[in-house]
Amino acid sequence: MGIRNVKVKALKKTPPFRKVAIGTWGKPTDPQIYGTIDIDLTKAQAWRRKLPQDGPKVTVTHMIAKAIALAMKKYPDLNGFLRFRKIYLRPTVDMTVLVAVEHESGQEDLSSLKLRDVDKKSVLQIAYEMDELARRGRDRKLDLEEMRGGTFTISNLGGLGGTGFTPIVNYPEVAILGIARSRQDPVIIDGRPETRIILPLCLQGKVFT
Repeated sequence: MGIRNVKVKALKKTPPFRKVAIGTWGKPTDPQIYGTIDIDLTKAQAWRRKLPQDGPKVTVTHMIAKAIALAMKKYPDLNGFLRFRKIYLRPTVDMTVLVAVEHESGQEDLSSLKLRDVDKKSVLQIAYEMDELARRGRDRKLDLEEMRGGTFTISNLGGLGGTGFTPIVNYPEVAILGIARSRQDPVIIDGRPETRIILPLCLQGKVFT
C-alpha cells in the first residue's frame, strides 16, 4: 500500500471560547516557562495507605492538589488569571482537575472539575468533593460554574504510562501541572541505596518569574 493523501477539514466555525482565548492571550512568544521535575512520593504513599478504608479513595491527584493550593496560598501573586495581557488576582484558591468521566452509554468525556477553596480543605475532603463532582458529571448535572473559574489545572495521565508529557495551559489560567506514571528507582539516602517511589511532574506556566 502506497502513500495516500488524507484530506483535513477545517472547522466550519471557530468556537466562541477559542476566539476569546486567541484575542486576549497575546502571542505564543509571550513569556512562559516549561519544566519537569521528579519528586519522591514514598512517604506520601505510606501516609495514604494508612488512611481509613471506609472513606473516599485518596489518589496522587488529591495530594498534589492540596500541595499546590498551599503553595498558591503562600505565594498569592500566582493565584490569578490572564486577560488582555494583564494579571487579575483571585481572592480564593480554586483549582481545576481534568478527569475522564464515563457515562451510562459507556463513552468517556474529558471533564473539568472545579475545586473551591482547596487550601482550606483536607486531602480527604478534596477526594470526597472530586468524587461528588465526577458523579454529577456522569449524570450530566454539572453547572457551568463547577467546570470553570480555577487558577491552576492538574492533569493526571499516569494511567496511560510514559515518563512525561507537555500539558497546555487552559485559558485564562496561569499554569497547568501534568502528572505522569510513578516508578520505583534506586536512590542514595544517607549514603545507602534505597528503592523509592518517584513521580514525574511536568509544569507549564505563564506568570512565573
